Amino acid sequence: MAKILIVDDEKSIRITLREFLEKEGYEISLTENGIDCLKKLKKESFDVIISDIILPEMNGIQLLQKIREISADIQVIMITGEPTVKTVTEALRAGATDYLQKPISGAEITKVVANAVRVKELVDERSRLKQINYNYQQKLEEMVGKRTFELQKSNKKLEREIVQKEQVQEELLLRDAALESAANAIVITDKNGTIIWVNKAFTELTGYSFNEAIGQNPRILNSGEHEDLFFRKMWDTISSGQVWHSEITNKRKNGTLYIEEMTITPVKNEKGAVSHFISIKDDVSERKKMESQFQQAQKMESIGTLAGGVAHDFNNLLTVI
Repeated sequence: MAKILIVDDEKSIRITLREFLEKEGYEISLTENGIDCLKKLKKESFDVIISDIILPEMNGIQLLQKIREISADIQVIMITGEPTVKTVTEALRAGATDYLQKPISGAEITKVVANAVRVKELVDERSRLKQINYNYQQKLEEMVGKRTFELQKSNKKLEREIVQKEQVQEELLLRDAALESAANAIVITDKNGTIIWVNKAFTELTGYSFNEAIGQNPRILNSGEHEDLFFRKMWDTISSGQVWHSEITNKRKNGTLYIEEMTITPVKNEKGAVSHFISIKDDVSERKKMESQFQQAQKMESIGTLAGGVAHDFNNLLTVI
């Protein structure tokens, strides 16, 4: 239990402070001036002294200086009715732990005294540690050194982890940028087929904005050109964890049809279960159109060649006739 000495020439203040602090379990002594305070210090030891700055015979600053000559460990709290920068500065320079302004509430004094008692406990603990023999202190220093080394090692590990995390974040940002700027349309869905992300190429290809696509099922692109069996085979393939690749005719938001080469790749989690699907779409409408035109041209060329051959043979027959 901490021992506290209250020095104030006003009896009402001494009594009030004692009532506040005795409720907190402190052992309280009272005196009304600096001379009596110094006499008590010769007979008893105190953890905290609470002193008014304005005292008869010797003021609080002078008393504080005398206390410091006796002990540097006693925590001294100064009380003043009209604090000034000069007064507070003098008190702190003389070694005051803290100061309070009158009138003082119970909450204020108990808080400040509790802090002072804690400081005194720490000071006493430090003094006790100074008395520990050399071998124990050596061991303590070794333990501190070991702990410091461990902390340094942990800090280096943490720094490496931070660097690795930053690198991973940079890689993720790079991947996001690559996916976003990819020429092919890309769609990511959850395991149920609900769209959770699309890139810019998808919105340009289909006419659906990012917000319009999120939360939808890819069936919004269904053109009606394929039978249900086509989609059942697709779903059976990807849900079993296999990659599906084929051409498919889809419908844009404005109702126009287009042909795309689509590859759907299942993404598995750490347990090996399918958690997402990534669909890459390549619009091949123009290519299919050109292929059709090329095939038509080849047909016409073949017909022309056949007609030329027939005409040649017919001319030969006419010549014989």
